[in-house]
Parts: sequence; C-alpha cells; structure tokens
Amino acid sequence: MAKSSAKRKAERKERRLAWEVAQVEQSAKLPERVALPEHLHSQNYQLNFEQYKHAECQLHMLAANTAEALVMKLSQLTQNNSRSIGATKLIRDNTARDGAYKALYKGLGSDIEIKEIQFAGTGRIFCHLVNDHPDPDDNKRVSNYCCLIAIKTEHLETK
Repeated sequence: MAKSSAKRKAERKERRLAWEVAQVEQSAKLPERVALPEHLHSQNYQLNFEQYKHAECQLHMLAANTAEALVMKLSQLTQNNSRSIGATKLIRDNTARDGAYKALYKGLGSDIEIKEIQFAGTGRIFCHLVNDHPDPDDNKRVSNYCCLIAIKTEHLETK
C-alpha cells in the first residue's frame, strides 16, 4: 500500500527538523570568539525602540529639514560607543524626574537616567544608554544600546 501524501509530508518535515537541529548543534561547537555577532566587536550603539513612548512622540510635527537633522543625529549616535560618546558632546543633558519630563519616566525603572540630545533648534531626542554586553577584547561591559524614549520638536520645561 502506498504512503499517503500526509505521511510523506510529515516525514519530510521530520527530516528537515532533524537537519536543522544538527546544524544548530554543529554551530554551537564554534569557539565563542568566532560566534559573537559582529556588532559586539564594533561596540557601536544600536537603536532600540522597545521603551519608545508613542503618546509622547512628535515625529508627525517634523518639517523636512528637521527630520533630516534628526536622522543625522541618530546616525552620529550609532557611530559611537560608551568610550567615544563623551568626546562628541551629542548628549546635551541628563533629565530630571519632575516637571514635563515626568511623563517620559513613567513605566521605567528607578535606575534609568534619560539623556537629552538636541537636534534642529528646539528638537530633542530622549533616550537612555544600556550596558548590556561584554567587550570580548578586555572583559569589561560596554554600552551598546541606545533605548529611545521619545522624540520631541519642542523643549520641555522642568516646572
């Protein structure tokens, strides 16, 4: 009696799954230094939008030239890491947890400190930097995530 199409399909799926498991096992044997993703070697910031507050967002209010300035600042940010960011003066200020800034801190941990980056006059990028991965070259931890919180077109007042 011939195999049904469903049985053949199930066998193919099982063989494919076994092959994928074998590939994962084989790749797990690579030395850790080789297996690290490339972004850990470069240590540059990567943008992260997990904590972005869409209710605070003013991107829809950006003019074309302002949007271009925003993209340039984000590009500059991603060309830096925890060692080089201080020399760039990209980070304008640390924000307080009061006044108009209070809404930016809502839902964030008490250990998070939001940074302010100015673009195009009164435009502001609000973010925090995360020390998340080990530096494979010197066994220290490095900041390589920039978690965006909000993008505003106008300056916020603390009172």
